[in-house]
Amino acid sequence: MVSYGILNLMKTCPHCQDEGQQVKAGRTGYGSQLYKCKPCGRRYVAQTRRYSKELRQLAVKYYADGLSYRKIARLFRVHHVTIMNWVKAYTGQLPPTPRQKPQPDHEMDATHTFAGRKKTDGA
Repeated sequence: MVSYGILNLMKTCPHCQDEGQQVKAGRTGYGSQLYKCKPCGRRYVAQTRRYSKELRQLAVKYYADGLSYRKIARLFRVHHVTIMNWVKAYTGQLPPTPRQKPQPDHEMDATHTFAGRKKTDGA
């Protein structure tokens, strides 16, 4: 029997570890292929492609250096939204930056000097 495509990658059921008795069993709501293991009857989604931590960090570095999401995506041959998600995930791991108090400007202009004072007719 010849198997094609992702079915080659799914020789083993992730639940019962049985090999070679998987069949296609529809799709998820997002459109991913579902598989069913004949011996245990469980349905599962095939493994998706995972990218190394080094590749993701390099993409974030390129973004920090000023490259656009689409340029980085073309370099790594991934979707630009994937790059956006990597950058967003990385920035979510950073500690919050300390808030700095605005430095008072020692030179005040006329608008600032008179702000808050009401002009009256009798004064």
